[in-house]
Amino acid sequence: MVKVMEHKKGFYNLLSQETGAYKGNFDRIIKHGPNLFKLMCELLDEEINPEDRRMLGCAIGYFAIPSDIIPEDSLGAVGYIDDLYVCSHVLMHIRDKYDMELLAHHWEGDEDLAKVLENTFEVTRDMFEQRGLNKDILDYIGLE
Repeated sequence: MVKVMEHKKGFYNLLSQETGAYKGNFDRIIKHGPNLFKLMCELLDEEINPEDRRMLGCAIGYFAIPSDIIPEDSLGAVGYIDDLYVCSHVLMHIRDKYDMELLAHHWEGDEDLAKVLENTFEVTRDMFEQRGLNKDILDYIGLE
Protein backbone atom coordinates (compact mmCIF):
# COMPACT_ATOMS: atom_id res chain seq x y z
CA MET A 1 0.00 0.00 0.00
CA VAL A 2 2.87 2.39 0.77
CA LYS A 3 4.36 1.90 -2.71
CA VAL A 4 0.97 2.65 -4.30
CA MET A 5 0.69 5.86 -2.26
CA GLU A 6 4.23 6.90 -3.21
CA HIS A 7 3.53 6.20 -6.89
CA LYS A 8 0.27 8.18 -6.77
CA LYS A 9 2.04 11.12 -5.13
CA GLY A 10 4.89 10.93 -7.64
CA PHE A 11 2.54 10.92 -10.62
CA TYR A 12 0.46 13.72 -9.10
CA ASN A 13 3.66 15.77 -8.77
CA LEU A 14 4.61 14.98 -12.38
CA LEU A 15 1.17 16.04 -13.61
CA SER A 16 1.37 19.23 -11.56
CA GLN A 17 4.76 20.01 -13.02
CA GLU A 18 3.71 19.28 -16.60
CA THR A 19 0.42 21.20 -16.45
CA GLY A 20 1.11 23.94 -13.90
CA ALA A 21 2.62 26.57 -16.18
CA TYR A 22 0.71 25.58 -19.31
CA LYS A 23 -0.97 28.44 -21.16
CA GLY A 24 -2.83 27.63 -24.34
CA ASN A 25 -5.83 25.70 -25.62
CA PHE A 26 -7.95 24.26 -22.83
CA ASP A 27 -5.64 25.62 -20.09
CA ARG A 28 -8.64 26.30 -17.80
CA ILE A 29 -9.45 22.58 -17.96
CA ILE A 30 -5.94 21.15 -18.06
CA LYS A 31 -4.97 22.92 -14.84
CA HIS A 32 -7.44 20.68 -12.97
CA GLY A 33 -5.79 17.47 -14.21
CA PRO A 34 -3.64 16.80 -11.14
CA ASN A 35 -6.49 17.27 -8.66
CA LEU A 36 -8.92 15.21 -10.73
CA PHE A 37 -6.30 12.44 -10.96
CA LYS A 38 -5.81 12.57 -7.19
CA LEU A 39 -9.57 12.52 -6.64
CA MET A 40 -9.90 9.30 -8.65
CA CYS A 41 -7.08 7.71 -6.65
CA GLU A 42 -8.70 8.73 -3.36
CA LEU A 43 -12.04 7.27 -4.45
CA LEU A 44 -10.42 3.83 -4.59
CA ASP A 45 -10.36 3.98 -0.77
CA GLU A 46 -14.16 4.27 -0.70
CA GLU A 47 -16.71 1.46 -0.60
CA ILE A 48 -17.65 1.28 -4.26
CA ASN A 49 -18.60 -1.73 -6.32
CA PRO A 50 -16.02 -3.67 -8.36
CA GLU A 51 -17.23 -2.37 -11.74
CA ASP A 52 -16.89 1.26 -10.63
CA ARG A 53 -13.49 0.47 -9.13
CA ARG A 54 -12.46 -1.00 -12.51
CA MET A 55 -13.62 2.14 -14.29
CA LEU A 56 -11.58 4.30 -11.91
CA GLY A 57 -8.55 2.06 -12.46
CA CYS A 58 -8.93 2.39 -16.24
CA ALA A 59 -9.13 6.18 -16.02
CA ILE A 60 -6.15 6.39 -13.64
CA GLY A 61 -4.14 4.11 -15.91
CA TYR A 62 -5.02 6.17 -18.98
CA PHE A 63 -3.23 9.16 -17.43
CA ALA A 64 -0.04 7.09 -17.29
CA ILE A 65 -0.04 6.14 -21.00
CA PRO A 66 2.09 8.83 -22.67
CA SER A 67 1.27 7.76 -26.24
CA ASP A 68 -2.49 7.45 -26.00
CA ILE A 69 -5.05 8.91 -28.45
CA ILE A 70 -3.84 12.51 -27.86
CA PRO A 71 -0.20 11.93 -26.83
CA GLU A 72 1.23 14.18 -24.13
CA ASP A 73 4.70 12.80 -24.78
CA SER A 74 4.77 14.67 -28.10
CA LEU A 75 2.19 17.44 -27.51
CA GLY A 76 2.98 18.39 -23.93
CA ALA A 77 0.27 19.41 -21.46
CA VAL A 78 -2.45 19.79 -24.11
CA GLY A 79 -2.09 16.04 -24.67
CA TYR A 80 -3.85 15.49 -21.34
CA ILE A 81 -7.15 16.66 -22.84
CA ASP A 82 -8.21 13.10 -23.71
CA ASP A 83 -7.14 11.91 -20.26
CA LEU A 84 -9.42 14.56 -18.80
CA TYR A 85 -12.27 13.38 -21.00
CA VAL A 86 -11.88 9.84 -19.69
CA CYS A 87 -11.49 11.11 -16.13
CA SER A 88 -14.58 13.33 -16.26
CA HIS A 89 -16.59 10.58 -17.98
CA VAL A 90 -15.83 8.19 -15.11
CA LEU A 91 -16.27 10.80 -12.37
CA MET A 92 -19.66 11.83 -13.79
CA HIS A 93 -20.69 8.17 -13.65
CA ILE A 94 -19.51 7.90 -10.02
CA ARG A 95 -21.28 11.16 -9.13
CA ASP A 96 -24.54 9.99 -10.70
CA LYS A 97 -24.40 6.54 -9.11
CA TYR A 98 -23.36 7.58 -5.60
CA ASP A 99 -23.50 11.33 -4.94
CA MET A 100 -21.51 14.52 -5.21
CA GLU A 101 -20.64 14.45 -1.51
CA LEU A 102 -18.57 11.32 -2.03
CA LEU A 103 -16.45 13.15 -4.59
CA ALA A 104 -16.41 16.48 -2.75
CA HIS A 105 -15.06 14.78 0.37
CA HIS A 106 -11.80 14.08 -1.48
CA TRP A 107 -11.60 17.22 -3.65
CA GLU A 108 -8.55 19.40 -3.02
CA GLY A 109 -9.03 21.87 -5.86
CA ASP A 110 -9.66 25.54 -5.20
CA GLU A 111 -12.73 25.78 -7.47
CA ASP A 112 -16.18 24.27 -7.05
CA LEU A 113 -15.93 20.58 -7.98
CA ALA A 114 -19.40 20.40 -9.51
CA LYS A 115 -18.58 23.24 -11.90
CA VAL A 116 -15.11 21.89 -12.69
CA LEU A 117 -16.48 18.44 -13.42
CA GLU A 118 -19.42 19.65 -15.54
CA ASN A 119 -17.24 22.05 -17.53
CA THR A 120 -14.46 19.52 -18.08
CA PHE A 121 -16.90 16.86 -19.21
CA GLU A 122 -18.95 19.12 -21.50
CA VAL A 123 -15.98 20.76 -23.21
CA THR A 124 -14.03 17.55 -23.76
CA ARG A 125 -17.07 15.48 -24.75
CA ASP A 126 -18.19 18.10 -27.28
CA MET A 127 -14.69 18.47 -28.70
CA PHE A 128 -14.23 14.72 -29.18
CA GLU A 129 -17.79 14.27 -30.49
CA GLN A 130 -17.08 16.82 -33.22
CA ARG A 131 -14.02 14.81 -34.21
CA GLY A 132 -15.76 11.44 -33.88
CA LEU A 133 -13.26 10.27 -31.24
CA ASN A 134 -15.44 9.74 -28.12
CA LYS A 135 -15.98 6.04 -28.77
CA ASP A 136 -12.35 5.50 -29.86
CA ILE A 137 -11.01 6.98 -26.65
CA LEU A 138 -13.35 5.00 -24.39
CA ASP A 139 -12.81 1.81 -26.42
CA TYR A 140 -9.04 2.20 -26.09
CA ILE A 141 -9.28 1.39 -22.38
CA GLY A 142 -12.38 -0.78 -22.39
CA LEU A 143 -14.94 1.71 -21.11
CA GLU A 144 -17.31 1.65 -24.08
